[in-house]
Amino acid sequence: MKIAILCRVSTDNQSNESTKNELSRIVLEKGYSIYDTYEEVVSGAKGVEERRQLQRLLTDAKRNKFQGVYVWELSRLSRNLRNLINIIEELESLGVTLFSYREGVSTDTPSGKMFVHMLGIMSQWELSVRADRVQRGIKHYRKTHKHWGRRKEIDSGTESRIKELSAKGLSLRKISAEVGVSKTSVHRILS
Repeated sequence: MKIAILCRVSTDNQSNESTKNELSRIVLEKGYSIYDTYEEVVSGAKGVEERRQLQRLLTDAKRNKFQGVYVWELSRLSRNLRNLINIIEELESLGVTLFSYREGVSTDTPSGKMFVHMLGIMSQWELSVRADRVQRGIKHYRKTHKHWGRRKEIDSGTESRIKELSAKGLSLRKISAEVGVSKTSVHRILS
């Protein structure tokens, strides 16, 4: 059986390397051959249209290039339940079995299909809970702090104070700390 491997991480700080190596080892130990490895750095909440490697995988599946897809876990395939179900159904309609290593399930049995859908629901729930926590954190921060994000502009009083402190010989760092603006902003004003 020819297998496609899909690896996805969310940010450039992360790497697909260990997942790719481990899935390759597992596939080869099972006696399968690897057709190709599809690696992405993209949020799992994105749709298929925003994921080039997933699009390429689905195109190759339509061309009958492989019979199975291995992922480390379902959240690597998608964190959006509707997208996950659509991807699974598309693979299924093409006769391609999905194997999720971490959850130990595949779509080649009725109970495996049911379990994959349940895990997809849990993955989307986890994403929703995390988004809610972030929003509550932002809301709390805005209530307890003077501003959110970077300041839009520096008023003329602050600009005058920066020039005054510079004339006294203070360094950019000290001026920045004194007036509460970035060193870059101080430098820009003094240039």
